[in-house]
Amino acid sequence: MKKTLLCQTLRAMTNDEYQQLGEALHSPLFNHSRLSAKCIDLHRFFQENGLDFSVTPEKAFAAIYPAKPFHRHSLDNVMSALMDSAREFIAWQQWRNQAGEVGIRLEMARFYRERSLEQRFEQTMEQLKRLLEKQTTVFSSNAHYQKYQVESEIYHHAATINDLQNDLNLPATADSFIQYYLTQGLELALRLEHQAKLTALDLSQFKTFSYSLRALALESGYCQNPLIELLDLAFQLVSYEASDNVFERYVSLLDDEGHRLKFTTHVLLAIMARHYCLGMINRGKAHYRPILLGLYKSHLSKDLLYEHGKILHQSLLNIVNMAVGENEGAWAEAFLEEHKFRITGSQSTEVAYHFIKAFLCFNLNNYQNASIALDEAFSEINRLESRSHFKDFNLKLMARKLEIQILYEIDRQSSLLTDRLNAHKMFLHRNKHLNDSHKMLHNNFVDLMKQLAQPATQTDAKKAKKLLDKLKQPGFLIADRRWVTEKVEALINDK
Repeated sequence: MKKTLLCQTLRAMTNDEYQQLGEALHSPLFNHSRLSAKCIDLHRFFQENGLDFSVTPEKAFAAIYPAKPFHRHSLDNVMSALMDSAREFIAWQQWRNQAGEVGIRLEMARFYRERSLEQRFEQTMEQLKRLLEKQTTVFSSNAHYQKYQVESEIYHHAATINDLQNDLNLPATADSFIQYYLTQGLELALRLEHQAKLTALDLSQFKTFSYSLRALALESGYCQNPLIELLDLAFQLVSYEASDNVFERYVSLLDDEGHRLKFTTHVLLAIMARHYCLGMINRGKAHYRPILLGLYKSHLSKDLLYEHGKILHQSLLNIVNMAVGENEGAWAEAFLEEHKFRITGSQSTEVAYHFIKAFLCFNLNNYQNASIALDEAFSEINRLESRSHFKDFNLKLMARKLEIQILYEIDRQSSLLTDRLNAHKMFLHRNKHLNDSHKMLHNNFVDLMKQLAQPATQTDAKKAKKLLDKLKQPGFLIADRRWVTEKVEALINDK
């Protein structure tokens, strides 16, 4: 039963949500099926079995129809009715959570206005204004939208009573709408810009939209709004052309105002700060490494890296990488083991864990254990690919690159290393998911490693010095720049 829509939906609920669903089932608002009593029985059965949805259909049927022989169609009808109730409960809960007290009061104000209950309308509007003043999450597109809705209600009321003695509240309504439009539009445009850095996404049709929004924000003075200022600064960061002063202002403002942002917006803006650091590190600015580790630790303490208690495998990998680079290997090992069963963002958490463990062992110079862990990751990848279930391209890309690094450390003269470099080059050539800058990172890595592994380079310090000069060129993009540079410098120093 665990693969049915109902069981997958119920299993995704928290214990509190499941308990609340049980309470809702006793109300005809959510449970209006002729099988309402059976829905309650089935919900109770799952709860009494510890929310174990792997029970057999026969056992579930016996719990709700104890005196009848098993009949699959009857069980399906009850499950369908319970799913309908769960769907309505989830929809109501989502609306309640998103609307909050302000949304409910707005509906009441609209009700009183449309029914010409003017005194009740005015009382409710006063309550709404006080609620808005008390809100802590004031810098969000949703907060600006609620402010616009309140101002719009005042306008509609003034227009209804034909009050021509004032401005009908139109300036305030327009101002609140513009701030909502800017915050919502800038955040969406920023997400598009960020995604374009990671994938081959064509943004040509959105460029004018993005530039117009930023120009409107600057020209109209709306950048005094901290959220709009943060979004505008984030646009400068995402281009990797911001000055250190811009980055410092961004991080400072995010620290000061982050608690007043909507959580999802706070998460996005925190990601922008970390990705800027990663971009600077890839461009050879190593002083951003301790800054990035500090950001990770700060964002961990604020739960900005967790979603439902789990952490993205890419974030976990980056944290381990930065910690090892700052000589905090023991902390990185403990952190990885602590999060072993809290990994998300990959089709296989097992692959992700084994890969990150291999990466950690490699960076602690434990190449044999790194090879063993990476073999475990590839074994699981191959098993899933045989069933066409593994589509995590980025994880596979990183695993192939790490294999090349391990082979170089164990035996740089191995023919297997040459084979893997050629295979990786072909893998990159055939892939259509990577954008140009990311493809350049990995192609440059393969090309330079091919030159580095050549016997002529291994015995000639001048050739190795040419590789080092290339690595130090401004704007030269390469994956794992720090490790590659160390290998080239070690070769030069050995001569």
